[in-house]
Amino acid sequence: MFKKFLLVSAALSLGFMQAQSYNGQKRALDFAENVLSDLKDAGVEYNCHGDDSDAACRIRDIAFPLFSTTISNGRFEVSFKDNQYKQRIYAEIDINSKHALDYESYVPKSIECKTTYNLNRVDIIGVENCVIQSGLVTLDFDLAESIHSNEFTDKSMFSIMKKSLLKVRDYDKKLTLLSTSFEERSNKLNEEKYNTIDKLYDDRDSLQELHKQSAENNSPCGCGHHNHKSVSTVELLKDRRYLESSLAKNEKEIKKARENFNEEYEELQEEYDRHLRAYKQHIVKWLSNYDIDVKEARLYIKAPALSKHTFNLYADDLRTFNSDYKLTKKQKKAKAEEKKRITAGYYSSVEAMRAASITFVKESPYLSDNLKKSFSKIIDQHAKLFEPHTGKKSIKILATRLDNTPFNLGKEAQKVVDYTNGDISTEEFLTKVFDVINNYDIRAVRSFPY
Repeated sequence: MFKKFLLVSAALSLGFMQAQSYNGQKRALDFAENVLSDLKDAGVEYNCHGDDSDAACRIRDIAFPLFSTTISNGRFEVSFKDNQYKQRIYAEIDINSKHALDYESYVPKSIECKTTYNLNRVDIIGVENCVIQSGLVTLDFDLAESIHSNEFTDKSMFSIMKKSLLKVRDYDKKLTLLSTSFEERSNKLNEEKYNTIDKLYDDRDSLQELHKQSAENNSPCGCGHHNHKSVSTVELLKDRRYLESSLAKNEKEIKKARENFNEEYEELQEEYDRHLRAYKQHIVKWLSNYDIDVKEARLYIKAPALSKHTFNLYADDLRTFNSDYKLTKKQKKAKAEEKKRITAGYYSSVEAMRAASITFVKESPYLSDNLKKSFSKIIDQHAKLFEPHTGKKSIKILATRLDNTPFNLGKEAQKVVDYTNGDISTEEFLTKVFDVINNYDIRAVRSFPY
């Protein structure tokens, strides 16, 4: 989890860029190929062409047979200037499942994200746009942000990317080595544990078998045998005492072995946790050099046919209503009543969804009172998208900062570190997360400001 947070945080601070080292006069091409290098490691093929300032890559189709889904027509494009970086990502999603035909219109068919970052002395000003389209819904998301750091002084956009991402790769490598070392030592310890305890269990089984034979030889009838020879009662009692003593000793050895291995594993885990904590703090210290300010976010939901399609899917048998010319008057009346019943059931379902969501928001212990009110209105607007009679076809949601104080990435990362370390509870962590969310005014609007 923390590894993902590291990569995401670093990408935010660098404009979602990934690179290693670049030489020659094909920086854009080298950059694009380095971004996609993880795909090659995963067996996904791609083809890139470009030069020092522009590059475009086409990604081969990626199939997910388990989900009958294919990501096709993948594109990755980049453009560089001294103080500017542009990026475009595009992909289409194809579903080839007969079982999903009714719901296919709800699944995204294409995703396109465009990013532009401009460097202005110690600030990177970013504008992002992502459009996700399905057969019924289009989500159009815009984000305006800025990243401030003295690390940007007298640097070009490219040099910032190169230095910072090399740092990310180095951290990623260290985490991999740390995790691999712990896993190898843990596996070795477990192997030693099982070998030792298995040997003690084998000894116990042998002792129990001898103890059983001794008991049979010492039976009242005196008919037992030991190596086909008679054994005196004194000798049998002596053997039994020795075997019982050996069994007791064996049980103690098993218990002691378990305790020793548990102690060794706890020491190993504590050592790993110490190194991991130190590793996380190094990252927090590095991220503390960056302040991020998400100034504004816009979400435009366009769904002109959502209510009609969803209603027809809910009431599948309504598709036969147009065949009334073959029905008797009595049948037509029954059909009309059926339509009313199904329609009432559909609207009841929508209302239940609306009421449950609003109740959940209003009872939240983390949201501010202002956000509870605005979120309730957003939920109401969203529910209307599913109600044919309202004619609602779209929603515009606007999020703006209530103050101009940026967030320090190091401080925000520290919250996650404290939570993953178990230093704060889930409730405390959620309170800190919602402190950030409550710093925004988020509401449904008639139109976006320009």
